Amino acid sequence: MADSQARSRAVFDQTSDGVYLAEAGSLRFLEANLAFCQLIGCVPDELQAHTVEDILAAPDDRADMQAVHRLDDATHRVAECQYRHRDGTAIDVEVSVSAITYDGQDVRCVVVRDIRQRKRTEQALRRAKERAEEMLRVKSALLDNISHELRTPLAGILGYASILREEVDASHRGFAETIVTNGRRLENTLNTILELAQLESGNVAFEVEEVVVSTVVADAIEAFSTAAHAKDVALEVEAGDPRLQACVDRSVLDQILRHVLDNAIKFTNNGAVTIRTAAAGGWVTIEVQDTGVGIGTQFLPRVFEEFKQESDGLTREHEHAGAGLGLTIACRLLEHMEGRIDVDSEKGKGTTVTIALPQHSPPQRVSAEMA
Repeated sequence: MADSQARSRAVFDQTSDGVYLAEAGSLRFLEANLAFCQLIGCVPDELQAHTVEDILAAPDDRADMQAVHRLDDATHRVAECQYRHRDGTAIDVEVSVSAITYDGQDVRCVVVRDIRQRKRTEQALRRAKERAEEMLRVKSALLDNISHELRTPLAGILGYASILREEVDASHRGFAETIVTNGRRLENTLNTILELAQLESGNVAFEVEEVVVSTVVADAIEAFSTAAHAKDVALEVEAGDPRLQACVDRSVLDQILRHVLDNAIKFTNNGAVTIRTAAAGGWVTIEVQDTGVGIGTQFLPRVFEEFKQESDGLTREHEHAGAGLGLTIACRLLEHMEGRIDVDSEKGKGTTVTIALPQHSPPQRVSAEMA
């Protein structure tokens, strides 16, 4: 018996977590291991003259800790509180309280774990999250303000340039045409940045309804026919069922298709851009396949990141490649309509973008709430 008690005491003292026994009613300390004594900066003999309430750092914790130690109808409870070290320092701990019988009396066996490091980590993560959210708000506001401030004077520049293009003689018309072309390019970039800023601010609402996909595709093809013809790129449609419907916001689907088609034509110098529609397994798919420059395998995982392009800076291969936001915006819009987008590409052989939309869903209004 003596050997058994000695072994039990050795295990009790060698446990890395703090452990103590306290009377069920008074919460007076009966026993404590070395880990617990070191945690609060005392020796075992000192504890026997005190109760658990005496070492609580916050007086407001007393009622809660009494309830935890009472257990009421439970036989085991876990809670967090703060114990006070001998030097006055507050120690964040997690206590695991169980009811046991010790020397014939009802006592509480409490395992105490120091969670100060965990608390510091949680606090650091909260601060990092708050900073990230604040930076996102600042970025969205900055993009929004810059876009609006630039669009007003740009509208005047484009207006006067268009007039000059019609009024000047043939030898100078090319200068005016250059102003208009580059102005339109800047206008498209600003509009795209503004779209992203609106999405990130959360000020976007979707009207989801049953939409005939072929009509949206036809409108998008018509909008890009001139741009495709100018680059000697054929726009082809391999439509499935012309009555095929998807549950989507019509204007948002048009916006998504325009971003995808703009990329396809922009990065295809000749050849074709083909659009296919189909339905399977409750999904409607719109596939946009081009014969353009393609995307390298290493860059594919980053195609949906904002302002990211495979070639940029001094090594940029396509001068009119835009801001690198088209697929970013398309992806985020689809996420808010329960859709998805996938990109498959091979360098030098072209790219296929597949848009998937729910085929069956009750009409509903969805608000975009972006962090």
